[in-house]
Amino acid sequence: MSAIIIALALGGQSLDFPPGDRIAPGLPEVTSWHFAEIDRKPTGLTGDIFKDDAYAIDFVPGAFVGYGGCNRFAGSFSRIGDLVTIKPSRSTQRRCDARTMALEQELFKILSNPVHVSMPTQDTLLFVGPEGTVRLNRTKE
Repeated sequence: MSAIIIALALGGQSLDFPPGDRIAPGLPEVTSWHFAEIDRKPTGLTGDIFKDDAYAIDFVPGAFVGYGGCNRFAGSFSRIGDLVTIKPSRSTQRRCDARTMALEQELFKILSNPVHVSMPTQDTLLFVGPEGTVRLNRTKE
């Protein structure tokens, strides 16, 4: 299984975020996103912020916490120019339906390598790497 899956039940514990760089220049300190497409496969976002949180990620300086469809995951990242390296530190290991599990595994495979980050619009973030592309939409609250 991908290196991003490191078993640790997160339960209700708080996550301490280390200081570090922002995910992209010009963004606020904390940004929230939904995974809209994983390697050209839509996640099926509904527009309902609570339902869509199954495919969500929040960035704070140098760290992130998210949901990949089935499991919560967290860790840190570093950025040099447009190259982002994700460093996972923990994840739950819950199973769900086959389609969602396959999409989550694809996401983790893409994020297990450094990815180039770009913002084609203020509300769209792209991660492009050797294993595929992830398109994220800014969370609307």
